[in-house]
Parts: sequence; structure tokens; C-alpha cells
Amino acid sequence: MGEWDSIAPFVEWGGANPESFDPKFSFSIADGSVTDVKLAPGISPTKLKLIGAKVYNSAAQSILDSTTTTLTFDGSVFNQGGLWVSGNTVTAPYAGIYAVTAYQEYAANATGIRRGSVLVNASGKMEQILPNNGAGSKAQVQLTTTLLLASGDAITMQARQTSGGALDVNGGSTNNFLSVVFLGAI
Repeated sequence: MGEWDSIAPFVEWGGANPESFDPKFSFSIADGSVTDVKLAPGISPTKLKLIGAKVYNSAAQSILDSTTTTLTFDGSVFNQGGLWVSGNTVTAPYAGIYAVTAYQEYAANATGIRRGSVLVNASGKMEQILPNNGAGSKAQVQLTTTLLLASGDAITMQARQTSGGALDVNGGSTNNFLSVVFLGAI
């Protein structure tokens, strides 16, 4: 018997779609079991929903050789809480801990290095430098961390490469994105 086999199914779904429920990935909190204590200004457990954004650029962005370039965004997978309006900046609406993931996929090229950086208020917070993967391989830079941010902090993503010529960071929501999700106040 698996660890999830002992969970009794809900008798009444209360309007939810029962086909989308999976006890391995879902949970519920009984009514009245959570008080309305403030987690952060304007946030309470009974009103809590995702606060975060995952933004991307739908088109490839050309990165000149040996030039640090701030990447821009033109779309979002989600943007709850207004963290992203347009352009290249995601802004923290509350002070607290945030999960930050940046991903850049460079076009295939056999020369030089690829570097991805995440900055907070124009100051570097994390960076990854990769050697090229060979002529037929795309270089993939991924950065993931948790950051303590103040309300109003601006998060941006930069790219740099040294292939000897211009090289694209590929476009699309899975090839070039920045995700910033509020985890909670401390």
C-alpha cells in the first residue's frame, strides 16, 4: 500500500472539478482552521494566492560579442500581483523571500563562453558561466535561488557571450525566461 492510498476521497466536491484533483499534488485546509493573521502587508492566509511572474521574450535576442546585455520581455506565462508591467524589470511588491529562476538558451556555436546573470537593483546577485557545448549544441544557462528582497526591488536578467560575433538567446517561454515568486515575509 502506497503512502497516498490511505487518503479518503472527498465526498462533496463543492463545485471543483474532481478530475483535476490528485492527492499527491493537492491539499485542502478545513474551513475556520486558518486565522486571518497578516503574513505581509495586505496578505492573509484566507486571501492568499500566488504572487509572482514568469516573463519571457517571444523572439530571439541578439547578444553582441563580449557585451553584457540586459534581456527584455514581451510576454508572461503568469503575472499575479503586477510584478511585471513591460520591458526588462520584474518588481518585488512585498518585502520577503522570493524564489528566482532565470533561464537562457543560446544558439549553437562552438566558440567562447556563455554567461547569465540575475541582478537586483542593478547589482549582481547570481551568475553562471558555461563553456560552449560545441557547434551542434545549444548552451543552456539556468540560475535558481531564493533571495531576500525589499518592497520595490527591481530584478533583471543579463546575458553575455564571447563567440567572436553576435549570438542569439533563443526566444520563447521555455527558452528565455525570468520567474520571480513570492514565498513569504520574514
